[in-house]
Amino acid sequence: FLTWRINQTDFDEQDGTTERIESVKVNRKVKASDFLPGKNPCREAIAFGSNRKYETATVLQKEDVTDEIKSGLLMVELKITEMVDECGVDEHLLDGEANVSCEG
Repeated sequence: FLTWRINQTDFDEQDGTTERIESVKVNRKVKASDFLPGKNPCREAIAFGSNRKYETATVLQKEDVTDEIKSGLLMVELKITEMVDECGVDEHLLDGEANVSCEG
């Protein structure tokens, strides 16, 4: 089972721009698209006069990838829109972690 979380960066669409995850693929098959995590923690920190909070958004939750992993390779791809352009984590506009477990 695959669970995939990303760190919130510039996904608030506050300026009327499209700041989303365009596609989520597992072994080149689209598992999700047009996903809006919804936050920009840098802007929130400025607005509230606080430190940036590191928050995650779950992109896939316990996705059954049994058939996909039988080949011995599990390739995960995530594409963000080009307007995700600020508030990176360690200078990365896309940052996260994919975990695979044998138990659902």
